[in-house]
Amino acid sequence: IRTYLAPLIFGNTGNIGLPLSFFAFGQEGLSYAVVIFSIMAIYAFTFGVWLVSGGGNLKKVLKEPLVGATILGAIFLYNGWQTPRFLTATLELIGQMAIPLMLITLGVAISRLKPQDLSKASIYSALKFVVCFLCCLPAFLLFNLEYIASAILLLQVTTPVAVTSYLLATKYKADAESVASLVIISTLFSIFYIPIILIFLI
Repeated sequence: IRTYLAPLIFGNTGNIGLPLSFFAFGQEGLSYAVVIFSIMAIYAFTFGVWLVSGGGNLKKVLKEPLVGATILGAIFLYNGWQTPRFLTATLELIGQMAIPLMLITLGVAISRLKPQDLSKASIYSALKFVVCFLCCLPAFLLFNLEYIASAILLLQVTTPVAVTSYLLATKYKADAESVASLVIISTLFSIFYIPIILIFLI
């Protein structure tokens, strides 16, 4: 549960989901995608951290910067506030540095992978896609979503495992190598299934 459950629940709704949504449905699609991304981020760094760390106290959750940043961002958005330009530029540069650093750490983990890890990762990656896809169908009907909102939900929920899942597994001493194999295999799978989904959605 510590190793696999959180990565299988929370997909890469940021680095993959946001640009895909913008590509497929423009600014309206991106707006819906940002909402889903924010909700997933809060869940991933609260309930997800609780799963990966094996329970524990609330301090672990509160120490995760993304939780406070997401809530703060929502407050700023709701009130129409903006940070000073120099601060915004600084934060954007720091944010852009995060992706290469995550990829470097993932590369280190990939170099340590064993073949047996990949077979299990393939099964779980396929299972993640099927379960997430099927969970979307009743959600469309239950919430009476319009077409673009439904399409974005489907795109976001079926994204592959995020690199941040590997970082959390490393930080909280779960089986980080197994999570790394999940990231790689699910991302490779997505190269094939995401274009097929887009063909039917666009």
